Amino acid sequence: MLRHVARDFVGFGLAPPADLMLSDDLHGVTLVFNDRLRARQRLDFPFAWPRSLVRADGTCRGRADITLAYTPPIDPIHREEAMRVHLEAHLHQENIVNDVTGETEWATRLTHDGAGLPQGMNKTEKYLISTGLKWSPIKRYHAHMPKGRGNTSNWRLSLDSLVRAGSTFPANGVPFTLLLTVSDPKGTAPVREEARLDLQNRGLVLADITVAHRVRPRA
Repeated sequence: MLRHVARDFVGFGLAPPADLMLSDDLHGVTLVFNDRLRARQRLDFPFAWPRSLVRADGTCRGRADITLAYTPPIDPIHREEAMRVHLEAHLHQENIVNDVTGETEWATRLTHDGAGLPQGMNKTEKYLISTGLKWSPIKRYHAHMPKGRGNTSNWRLSLDSLVRAGSTFPANGVPFTLLLTVSDPKGTAPVREEARLDLQNRGLVLADITVAHRVRPRA
């Protein structure tokens, strides 16, 4: 009954220490995308689910967590519709629907944190706004798959936009930061090394985020 107001009081929970957020353990990997999304542009990032989390039949287990934060244009003249651009993240898994023809489809796997609702559910605009699922500059999603989902290891992270009627998308784009964490809740699979190897084999250059400790003497 309190779902539509709970996030106003507790947000997304208590954040861990900064050094833990910036450091991956062996059983998880976090990818950070930081850029500007421009008009009629869509971010698509295909990747393979870590091999140790994929069963022989292609079923993928584990967990994915996504955080999206962006700076939309604001026009206070429109009051409760002051935010003029909406960004939405998606995580899809490719599934084979016909073994004979090889026909595939991309199935969404995300659930909205806080609301606990699967992405793409048929809800009214008013409900999506009141629960923060739409027209919110900070969004959290997750996909928890302890028993496994789908039948292939092909996945795709994407980001797209929506502009309110009568508004113009900023010429220099909308700045955003998108974080994707793939992990093994059981803490056994070597997710980090498998993910790094897959990305490097695709020709991608990875830049690690490092924590710099500075000692400042005080008189």
